[in-house]
Amino acid sequence: MIRYCVSCKTERREFVFSEDDAGELDPPVLDSTQIQTDRVIIKSVKDVRNNIQVGDHIAWSRSIGSGSGNLRYSHHAIVTEKTDETLGIIHYAGENANDKKKKFTVHRKSLQLSSESDMHYGLLFRINYPKAVLDKNPPSLVLKRAVSKLMERSYKLLWNNCESFATFCKRGIARSLQVSEKICSFLKRVGSALVQMAKSPRVVVWVGEFIGSEGIESAVRLGNKYVTQANVVGGVLYFVAEGILCCVDIYKLYGARHDERITKEQFKKAVVKKVILAAFRGVVGAGSSVVGGMVGAAAGAIAGPIGVGVGLFVGSVVGGVGGVAAFEGSRTIFWSFKNSVNVTSVTELKTGDHIVLPTSTLLHPRCHAIVVFKDERNNRIEIIRNDYHRGVVMEWVDFVEMKRINYGLGESYSAKKVIERASSHIGESRYNIITFNCKTFATKQKMKEELNF
Repeated sequence: MIRYCVSCKTERREFVFSEDDAGELDPPVLDSTQIQTDRVIIKSVKDVRNNIQVGDHIAWSRSIGSGSGNLRYSHHAIVTEKTDETLGIIHYAGENANDKKKKFTVHRKSLQLSSESDMHYGLLFRINYPKAVLDKNPPSLVLKRAVSKLMERSYKLLWNNCESFATFCKRGIARSLQVSEKICSFLKRVGSALVQMAKSPRVVVWVGEFIGSEGIESAVRLGNKYVTQANVVGGVLYFVAEGILCCVDIYKLYGARHDERITKEQFKKAVVKKVILAAFRGVVGAGSSVVGGMVGAAAGAIAGPIGVGVGLFVGSVVGGVGGVAAFEGSRTIFWSFKNSVNVTSVTELKTGDHIVLPTSTLLHPRCHAIVVFKDERNNRIEIIRNDYHRGVVMEWVDFVEMKRINYGLGESYSAKKVIERASSHIGESRYNIITFNCKTFATKQKMKEELNF
């Protein structure tokens, strides 16, 4: 018997990890690539007969408005019956198109295959799911879920719409990807805009007061007066931006929890960690921005009133970015040391391990890599790493005493998936000392994306 949670619209299928499972097993349901993959466009009656089966998740494009204000979206349904002339579906929609109140319910509908208005040929498509999803959710189970929802009247645009209904029938998890993607995209744009605004007020305030001043002496006086105010405005906006971006990440974690890519405990810990990190980033970014602006303004004062403004702007940006970068760098180094253990023999390593090799370079004393294969007889290992000069490479190296990064239960992908992810980057040459160095590369391949921040 499958239990269903009414509040979160999800069938509960908790999975448990043991010590032996750490880094070796993936959750039994889904990862981010197993939600909805590609689509098959349905262009004719023949396509329906050849490509549509009972239990399929279908959708068709719709639009609201016209011209530049046109909003496109997809309407979703589950196929319950197919004949030579009709296609039976269950979907969440208004039963009467002429009803202005649009009372949405889950109900049956019969589509005429010969009707262009019914079938939306050219706009109709079938959503494909991976074999792992289809095996766990056979057509008989999909239909039972759809029938169990008939006459439901709790439609909500954001949380319980036609796509939520269809994905629940197909996977046992109610998610509206088109809504969540639009929300995340919008909030990211707002957060990015606020980051830019956090920088611009320093210039706007200074220029506005400079134009309205009378003479150099007045400009200097006003510049000194508004240095702190401008920096405070920028600092507050920086803090708000971090809060918005934090909300986006929490929303994604909520989605990962619904998709059962992470456990309930992992979700709770990740949210707490995300909030604390966002608060620290906001405080550090805002504080270092204010300090940097003041230092820049003081240095620029040597060149006169214009130098104050330029120094204020440059110092604020450099201070904010530098402060957050220093905080992130310190945090990742601390995490690396805290979770590493010594490895004295090649036999202690496993395929897919995240290791840290000692190097002879003063500025780069530790190199992170992923273990692909080990040759115990010749005491060497094959690794994939992101090299500063060569990019992502796979190579053999002699075994020396090194460290291995340990991950918590359920935090890492399976060994097979780690190797697949790492191998897909071989040949890339985009090393970046801050955002894509050897450590960030190895961690990204090993740790689940939902928990890697």
